[in-house]
Amino acid sequence: MAGGQRTGVRVAVIGRARALAAGYRPLSGAASLLAPLAAWARREREAARGPLWLPVVFAIGILVYFAAETEPSLIAALLTALTFTALAIAARAHPLGFPLAVAAAAFAAGFAAASLRTALIAHPVLARPLVATVSGFVADRDQREKSDRVILHVTSITPAQEAMPTRLRIVLRPGAAPPVGSHISVRARLNPPAGPARPGAWDFERDLWFAGIGGTGLAFGAVQMIPAASPPPWRIAVWQMAQGIREGIGQRIRAIVPGDAGAIAVALVTGERDAIAEATNESLRVSGLYHIISISGLHMAVVVGTVLVLVRGTLALVPGLALRRPIKKWAVLAALGVAAFYWLLSGAEVATTRSFLMAGLVLAGVLADRAAISLRTLAAAALVVMAVMPESVLNPGFQMSFAATLALVAFYEHWAPNRRFAEGARVQRLGRALWIGAAGLALASLAAGLATSAFTAFHFHRLSPYGLLANLASTPVISGLVMPAALGGVLMMPFGFDRPFWVLMGWGIERTLDISAFVAALPGADSRLPAFGEGPLLLAAAALLVGLLLVSPLRLAALPAAALALLLAVGSPDRPDVLVDATGRLVAVRGADGRLSILGASADRFAVRTWLAADGDHRLPADPKLAAGFACDKEGGVAQLADGTAIAVPKTLAALEEDCAKAALVVTRHATPMPCAAMRIDPARRAANGALAITRAGDGWRIEPARDATRTRPWMVQAAPEPSAKPSQRDTASEPPPDEETAD
Repeated sequence: MAGGQRTGVRVAVIGRARALAAGYRPLSGAASLLAPLAAWARREREAARGPLWLPVVFAIGILVYFAAETEPSLIAALLTALTFTALAIAARAHPLGFPLAVAAAAFAAGFAAASLRTALIAHPVLARPLVATVSGFVADRDQREKSDRVILHVTSITPAQEAMPTRLRIVLRPGAAPPVGSHISVRARLNPPAGPARPGAWDFERDLWFAGIGGTGLAFGAVQMIPAASPPPWRIAVWQMAQGIREGIGQRIRAIVPGDAGAIAVALVTGERDAIAEATNESLRVSGLYHIISISGLHMAVVVGTVLVLVRGTLALVPGLALRRPIKKWAVLAALGVAAFYWLLSGAEVATTRSFLMAGLVLAGVLADRAAISLRTLAAAALVVMAVMPESVLNPGFQMSFAATLALVAFYEHWAPNRRFAEGARVQRLGRALWIGAAGLALASLAAGLATSAFTAFHFHRLSPYGLLANLASTPVISGLVMPAALGGVLMMPFGFDRPFWVLMGWGIERTLDISAFVAALPGADSRLPAFGEGPLLLAAAALLVGLLLVSPLRLAALPAAALALLLAVGSPDRPDVLVDATGRLVAVRGADGRLSILGASADRFAVRTWLAADGDHRLPADPKLAAGFACDKEGGVAQLADGTAIAVPKTLAALEEDCAKAALVVTRHATPMPCAAMRIDPARRAANGALAITRAGDGWRIEPARDATRTRPWMVQAAPEPSAKPSQRDTASEPPPDEETAD
């Protein structure tokens, strides 16, 4: 090669290298990695799913409100919400500022809604236990096997109290509860509402406060009917009429359908679940079918759908109406009326109210010619429910209902457009439709079960590994037979032709109970999980939202988040060494075998059941060996931790003095001051903190209270300590659990 040619080639190569070097940027590799993220983000913007996150941000605002140590200022909360709303309106033309301002406004609105709800429902609460004669109107009643309970609209308390509660819940002897609307007088021991049975457990104190109940009580005298100085409030008068209808329907059903099938039929129609045997309830819980006896989205949807089909189908038989009139909207109005009647008939409970509000919003969308089932409809329904009842966000029923519904609607939106029935011969189309329908039902049940599993594990400390099997087998019976028969029975009762419907309904329920019993008897069906903290639950909820609300591959981030939530839940169980209830009558100590030994289990069986469930323990409160780890005599009891640390529960002052010198921790019901070398859990500490979870930490103790003494909220009442032995604060040993339903 000639020298000139070589030089030219070298110049060209060097020039090319310099050009490449000049064009090189250190961030070009990062930019190539960020390009897919930018494309995915653009895809999310194009999907316009931002409004679906508004209920999430609204709910976070409510949760932050409930996390406050002191009651926030209502004026400040409302002004903040108005300010951010105004900023959102002003920034509506800004591509980035507008969504941020809307999110801030939704957060502030959730906080303000909870503040406003608390202010509107404010009422007096008993500050200390007392024995009194209470008079008032019976606003509601529950009749149970072992006791009756009434909600009393108080007209007088003797001796008079400085702040008289307006509503009390009182436990009576079985069969002693008078009808709703009666004006009665009864002598009872009254107590402030009991707090959580253990740190992290469901807060009945807060739950009762938002129900307007300022105290609980146990009657020990005869119920006397007395004349009232004024008529009952209009709400009680309306409920009295509804209660008469409910009781009449319940008596009719039980006369035709005996046993637990009849009790469940009554529960599905009127919402009264108290007559169902505990063994049946437990079988339904283990099999994952307990939600069928709580009137929720499934039942409301079946009733509304049945009415829509019947009314629209009947009107379509008249050609003039079908062609010239909006019969679809007429059917919607009829369904809305029936849904309202069902809501009132079933007791207007919180779960039923949520279902009714959501059904009403869906039907309103149909009236406005909008899609009846969509994620936007669900988001609007969630906003309405949270705006009306912000406290529902803390309720497991709300969480499970909307988690399941979110999974089902997301599944429906993906599944429905991909169904193909039209191709092929008639037999082929029918076979394809049946196969796709069965597969869709299985996948929908699986989606709903997975969506609610984290909430079930957190609140009830159990999983239903065969829940999919049980729901697949029972859902066609409940949806296609039981609920339509229930609707037919109610409609035909005024005409006297209701018996066949109740018989059919009872047969369907019996088959459902057969399925429940079969699934509950399978190996490993009753899977318990020790309690875990709120962190894994929040992480699982975030994974659920990301996986179902995003449309791009960014949704795959839900998988590692869900896996991490599972690892944290399983790897960090909440298992304290000692548990003490708020009264000091109930003490549990973890022995060398890793299980709790519980002293005084008969004092509060509900608290015992809660402790055992949170420990992942299958034992029952009636187990005679529950206190096996305690060595007891008339002076008290002593138990040991796995490392030999002694825990003493003295009954007398002499035993207290001795135990203070020998034990490491003493749980006493005596307030007498005396030197004590041991950690002492006395009435003053329990009055300030409620139930306690105590863990050995080196040579000391880590104490977790159910109630932080520094927090002052309207529903938190610190009762005066009781130095002497008195009955337990809890008014009944069979306290019902919070909502255990899902909206399928």
